[in-house]
Amino acid sequence: MSNQYPAAGRVTGPNTDRPVGGLPPLPRESAAAARHPQAIETADAVASEPPLSLDALQESLDQMSDDVLEKDIIDLRRSINAAQARFTVEVHELERRGIPELTYGMRATGWLKKFCQMTGPEASGTVKTARAMAHMPTVTDNALAGEIPARSTQILGQARDRYPSEFETHEPVFGDVASYLSVSDLGRAVNHWEQQVNYPKALD
Repeated sequence: MSNQYPAAGRVTGPNTDRPVGGLPPLPRESAAAARHPQAIETADAVASEPPLSLDALQESLDQMSDDVLEKDIIDLRRSINAAQARFTVEVHELERRGIPELTYGMRATGWLKKFCQMTGPEASGTVKTARAMAHMPTVTDNALAGEIPARSTQILGQARDRYPSEFETHEPVFGDVASYLSVSDLGRAVNHWEQQVNYPKALD
């Protein structure tokens, strides 16, 4: 498929000056995974840490320099991104095994509401994103590396659900640009792409 982005407002990838729709196929191993090979191990370590009281946290913060505090916040954010991605992937595995239905007689959304204290829309959105991530390998790799926030993953999952065959062609590109575009910029890029996908249909 040719470049899907309009001439104005094109988004470029980090390794090329060409618009994202015209990028060559990316390597199977994502740049984010190469930068953070221990992302899953880090998420495991954070999850296994004992609960921290406010007093203990404040004592630790009082001893932090400004630059260490900044780095800690950024690292925590990446850990949150990675943990959210892992959570979503594991929800898909939970549903694939049929655990909610076979064990509890409910759907995955109901299971999330009951056991994870999620609202209906939040649970439904998580399940839909989990299903989409099974078809977005580059996006999922980068999300698991902590490089893509949950909202960006959700936006890409929704785009994939609307245009599965077209999205497959550009999935490696979206997985790359989502690792450095803000959520709002990614949303605009996806909107541009969808407009171009729909343009031939509008001419019929």
